[in-house]
Amino acid sequence: MPSSPSYKRDYKQERITAKKRGETDVGSKSADATRHRARRKYEAAHGPLPDNVDVDHKKHFKDGGSNSIKNLRARPQHENQADNTHKGRNQNSRKKK
Repeated sequence: MPSSPSYKRDYKQERITAKKRGETDVGSKSADATRHRARRKYEAAHGPLPDNVDVDHKKHFKDGGSNSIKNLRARPQHENQADNTHKGRNQNSRKKK
């Protein structure tokens, strides 16, 4: 909520601040935009998918994968999200009694 009725957002300054914070993947190069492009590409080749199906990258971007059709597959949302979680992330942060 703006602090005053005449408040206007300075988008240019917000972008500069985001870059300084290290949030460089803002806009069309963001991970979210990349996932959306992958889904659209897969659906163009194979037809529409239900909402509970994710488009998965067989080889992840961080491992050298791409958005090519050969690297994409449809998977049930619960399976895809279960495979892509960071297993054991919170195990080291717990204190042992």
